[in-house]
Formats: sequence, structure tokens, C-alpha cells
Amino acid sequence: MLTLWGTSRGGSELARNRCVASKSEHERSGDVWRWRRYLLCVLTAAAGAGLFYGSLTPRFYPPDERFHTAYAERIRDGELPDVDTPLSREHEFAEGGHRIYVANHPPLFPAIQAAMATAAGWLDVEDSEVTAGRALNVLCTLAAVVAVAALGRDMTGSRRLGVLCAALFAALPALWSLVSFGYSDGLGMLATVLIAWAGIRAWNRPGQGSWRLVSTTMVVAGLSRGSALIPALAIGALLTAQAWAVILPSGSRSSDRPGAGRLDTRWSLAGRAGGMALRLFGPTALIAGWWYIRNTLRFGDPLASEELLRRFGAKPRTGGLLGTLTDLEVWRGFLTDLTGSIYAPTMSFFPRPRLDTGAFWVIAGFAAAGVASLFASAGKRRIHGGEPPLRGLPVIVVASAVAVVGVFRHVAEGGGAHSRYLLPLFALLTVIVVAGLDRLHRAGPVLALIAMCAASLTLLVQSQRWMADESDFHNVAVYGPDGWRVLAVGLIALSLAGAVATGVRDRVRSQQDCVSLERAPHDRASAPATRKAR
Repeated sequence: MLTLWGTSRGGSELARNRCVASKSEHERSGDVWRWRRYLLCVLTAAAGAGLFYGSLTPRFYPPDERFHTAYAERIRDGELPDVDTPLSREHEFAEGGHRIYVANHPPLFPAIQAAMATAAGWLDVEDSEVTAGRALNVLCTLAAVVAVAALGRDMTGSRRLGVLCAALFAALPALWSLVSFGYSDGLGMLATVLIAWAGIRAWNRPGQGSWRLVSTTMVVAGLSRGSALIPALAIGALLTAQAWAVILPSGSRSSDRPGAGRLDTRWSLAGRAGGMALRLFGPTALIAGWWYIRNTLRFGDPLASEELLRRFGAKPRTGGLLGTLTDLEVWRGFLTDLTGSIYAPTMSFFPRPRLDTGAFWVIAGFAAAGVASLFASAGKRRIHGGEPPLRGLPVIVVASAVAVVGVFRHVAEGGGAHSRYLLPLFALLTVIVVAGLDRLHRAGPVLALIAMCAASLTLLVQSQRWMADESDFHNVAVYGPDGWRVLAVGLIALSLAGAVATGVRDRVRSQQDCVSLERAPHDRASAPATRKAR
């Protein structure tokens, strides 16, 4: 962790910069592997947390897990269900009727879950459908952590900050308890982060290759969840607007034909911008559009969410969307769930366990300091000039705003205020918080990471105790054997030890390199005298 912490901004920092500048190409490639080792430690700890909660949560304790499992079973049997399709079998601990009402989501996640369940069945894995769903959700979230690292690296231009972004997001206290059961939230979160990452690359370096990457990730978002497709469409519209703003003015200035010729050139360039928009949105319309057209024809809504709210008898909140957005209690419920809750279903037979780890105010303080620092540095840039604090910030702002409006619109219409809906937003905002804290002090992101890890470990210990009490009281069993949780704790401990060992090793090597560079001029000066003496 010493390398992540960095050094003070005095003379030691200048010495460090001289040492880094003097490194060979081989040494710089070694730096890449150093940050990859740190990222591997983050993923190891995250996998341990996912395994811990996945083996702790009782089967079908999250009420929707039953319906996601039934969705995958229908896909495995060669049938494409909808929200009117009845369940193929009854499951315990379930509410919400006997229809697969989660079949308003696109079929990518249940299709992969069905394939994994089939493979697990060949290996004689018990309860293969549920195990496959939970494993797939955790694996998608692990991939989202890697995507957050790439997003942070491309936005800040620093591999160090990219790894810190991934670590801070992975240390969100309630993250792994919310993605450790068979829901498709992990895939939707992964798709949202991927489309934001591709959008930032296209924003910073427009071109055919970057636009093709955006188009590909947009297809993935469209096949994952409607909540991921909406930010993807917003990012595509932003990139199209950028193309119109850049290509058309430059084309009109470069044209040397007067009158109608210039008008023809404008139309030609407008056709190029329109062609780019077609390349961005066309594959998604062809590959994923059929699903949303199907929902619209059957239920009058591309996402079928309004139909589901009507069937569940949901009543809109007073004040509408604006009133819900400005309701501090709604925000506080979201944030406290994410920083100190095992799982908070609004439709569960069990009480809502909100474990007070004291982390809410600490995490909120770090986040506020990071955002304030980033905007302050942006203000200084307007006055004094210089590089932007983050590359591609408009992409993150647009994607975050659209995601927030989508979630709060659902809540305003009477939907459940589930904190897991905001996980993609937190993945995006982590980059802003880390960049801002780093501008305050190099140690800022590391201090925030330590606070998050402390809260996560506290929640992990308390959740084990709480679930044991609830299992005895309600006569239910945790999902996996105790050996799985022992293995999970071992993975977390191994990752922490690996991160510390990597930091110590890198610090020792860095000091040795600096000493060698300081001795080099003296050795070169003494070499002629040594040869003359010989």
C-alpha cells in the first residue's frame, strides 16, 4: 500500500519523479505489471466477499431470485417467457404471485445462467440453477470492477488512480451482499460501466475504432437490462452531438467552393455525421431492438415496467419525479443501505437488517470532499488554464444524470427504492471522488479506501452473526457450508497480505533504483582514474 499512498509533494517527490523519468522501457513495463498485481489483489478480496455472502444468504431469501431462476429454466427448455408466463414450479420463501414477472428484462443473463447451470449439472453440482445465477452475478460484478479500473485510468491518465477507483468501488460495504444472489444487476452494472468507458475513449479520441467500440458495448447494454440501455443511448446521443459540433464547422471552414458548392459540402458532412449515428445505434436496433418492440406491442412500454407497477397495485408518490428527487429521506435510505445493510428487500418475510457501522457519515464526507476538490480544480483551470481535471467528464455527467433520473422515476411511480439500482451510478461516481481526493492529497484516496474496508469488514462480521440468529429463528439454512466462508475469509486475508507485500517490495526497489541513479555519475567520473591506476 506504500506505493498507492505515494510520497509528500516536496523534494522527495521531485527525487521520485527524476527516478521514474530515468527508468528504461523494461522498467516502465514493470510498472504496468505492478498495478496489475494490485488489481489482482482487489479482485481476490472481492471474490472472497462475493463467495462469503453468496454462501451465507439462504436459498430464495431475496424474493426475486425465484423468478430469475424460473426465467433461466424456461430459456434452458427452449422457451422465451414474458411477464405472463407461469412458473414452472413452486419455490419456498417467495412473494409476488406465480408469474415470471422479471421476464421484462432481456434474455442475455438468463441464457448465460442456463448454460452455466447445464454445465454445473454435468458436474453434479447441487441446486445448479441457483448456484449458476449467484456465480454469474458475482462474476459480472468482478468484471465491472476491472472496467472501473480502466475507466479511472483513461479519465485520470493514471494507472495508480485507476486501481484506487476499482478498490474503492469494490470496498463499498453492501456491494457484495447485494450482488451475491441470482439477479441480473451485476450484468447491468457491467454494461453501464463498459458503455461509459467506451464513450470516454470515443470522446477523447473520435474515430472509427472508438465508435465501433461504443456500438459494441451499446449492444451488450441493450441485451442486458433496459436500465443499462438508457444511459447507453444518452452517451450515443452525446457523441453524435459532438460529431455534429466538430465535423460540420470544420468541414464548412475547409470548403473552398462558394455558394451552392459549400451547401453541398455541408450536406455531405451532415450525411457523414448521420452515418456515424447509424453506425452507433444501428447494431443495437438490429440485435436488441426486437426485445423492446415486443414489450411495446404487448404492454405498451419498451421496459414493461409500467405494466408491472399496475399489476402490483403501486401508487405514485406525491410530488412526482421532482419531489422524489428532492426528498432527502429517499436519498438517505439509498445511501445507508449501501453503506450498512446486508440486504434490504421491501417484499421479504424477514425484517430489514440495517446494520449501523458508522460508515455512512465517514464515506459521505470523503465523497463530498472529493467532488468539491474536483470542481474547485476545474474552476482554477478556467482562470489559469491547464489540463482538464478529468478527461471525458461530460460522458460521466450525462450517464450519471440519466441513471439517477431513471431510478427516481421508477420510485416516483411507486416502484421499490432498492439500493442496488444505484450501484452503476456509484461505479461511475467513484472516479470523480478518487480524482478529487487525489487533488487534495495523494493520501486522500487511500484514507477513503481504508475507511471503506473497515466498514466492509465490520458489516461482514455482523452479517454472519445476524444471519445465524435469523436462521435459527426462522428455521432456514444458509446456502453453503461453513467451509466456503472460511475460504472466503482466507481469500480476503491473502489479498490484503499480497497488497502490503507488493507495496513494500516496490518501495524497496524504488529506493534501490534511486540510489543506483545517484551513484551513476560518481562511478562514471571515477572510471578513468581507475583505468589509469591499472
